[in-house]
Amino acid sequence: MQELQRVAASFRDPGGFVFRQDGVVYRCINNIYADDYAQLMSSGLYEKLADEGLIITHEEQNDLTLFPQIEGAHKVLKPVQIPFISYPYEWCFGQLKDAALVTLKVAKYALDFDMVLKDAANRNVQFVHGKAQHIDTLSFERYKEGTPWLAYRQFCEHFLVPLTLMANVDIRCNSWLMSFPDGFPLDLGAKILNLRQVFNPWLAIHIYMHAKLQRSTPEQKVKSSARQMSKREVQGLIDSLEQAVSSSNLTIKQSTWSDYYVTNTYSETATKSKQRIVGEYVHKCQPKIVWDLGANDGGYARTANPDKTFFVSIEQDPVCVEQNYRQCAQNNETYILPLVGNISHPSPGLGWDNMEFDSLIGRGPADCVLALGLIHHLVISNCAKLEQVSSLFAKIGKHVIVEFIPNDDQQVQRMLSNRWLRENPYSYTQEQFENIFHNEFKILAAETIEDSQRRLYLLQRKS
Repeated sequence: MQELQRVAASFRDPGGFVFRQDGVVYRCINNIYADDYAQLMSSGLYEKLADEGLIITHEEQNDLTLFPQIEGAHKVLKPVQIPFISYPYEWCFGQLKDAALVTLKVAKYALDFDMVLKDAANRNVQFVHGKAQHIDTLSFERYKEGTPWLAYRQFCEHFLVPLTLMANVDIRCNSWLMSFPDGFPLDLGAKILNLRQVFNPWLAIHIYMHAKLQRSTPEQKVKSSARQMSKREVQGLIDSLEQAVSSSNLTIKQSTWSDYYVTNTYSETATKSKQRIVGEYVHKCQPKIVWDLGANDGGYARTANPDKTFFVSIEQDPVCVEQNYRQCAQNNETYILPLVGNISHPSPGLGWDNMEFDSLIGRGPADCVLALGLIHHLVISNCAKLEQVSSLFAKIGKHVIVEFIPNDDQQVQRMLSNRWLRENPYSYTQEQFENIFHNEFKILAAETIEDSQRRLYLLQRKS
């Protein structure tokens, strides 16, 4: 039996914590949370949320002797295992909006069963089988008549402000959540947004007036927080937040990479050949999880994935990610998780001790990594050496499917026209690529794409 490892992000709630043992994630319920947990399970709330697909389900572990390193636990739960943990700053607009609506639905149902959602943090939602689900079993407590919804400000900072910024300022504003993992400050959001340009009665209440209250004197804040609210008033507040979120919509505009499949230099023959080869290589690896780096709108997760393997489609262009997410929802493609990310600037470790939010690389290695049409960007645009790229891929993937695009390719020539490599072309050749990657990987297969000089490699990490 392996040593118990507490999850670094799980330290704030005295009611319990999350831990790993033998590669399995569990949740410990402390005695201090016993009464609230009993209410959650006996009231019918948990069953209702589970039936609606709003919360991850769990199994109670009856034999606590299997966890000798935990003393005095009330319960140990084994939740449904989530294949990949993502964070709000990696989500597109649609994902953040769906996560917000799920949070509000959970909060409304909680009141129906005389409980309240005490924690409305966006990190308490994950995407499981393509759907946003609440994951924090400890977020519920018994409702006390007259108590306001204490998670109101947190919801506005974690969901409403960033959604409004993405919809009305720029879709890329989701990246600001990396600087504000505990929520985007209300006063800053109100400053950035212009009430005269972005007028919405719900935003006026929940952002501008709310921010004004936060700037009030300590005496005024105490007076406001002491105000009692009936359950009906709390329900009305949540309803108004739901209307505010629902009315927040994003108009997709063309971006740098959104029309890539229209403007790229592949012929129809080359496209079909590439899809066939990639599909064969993915099947040969038999992976449980694939990271597709530079995934654009996730096309290869659909056309080169014969076994419907779980794909994490990572793309730096949030417009492409939004298109991918909408297509997943429309076609019920539950095996694809679209995320905003850039492997040349991967998500870092954040929060307490830089461990509360895992880095992208720290969430690996994946069973298989796709790097299609990517190497030349890393080497030419980012000035990385092939040795550095090989080392990075060895960290994040047990198998890697790489597309090598030669120097005389039209796309590469365009990039070389204003880069240092035009004066040092031998740093980026097929021979150099094979020799350098051979230090870290075995070449299991290689095939040239039809009607093209581009070549696909299936690599297996040596160590």
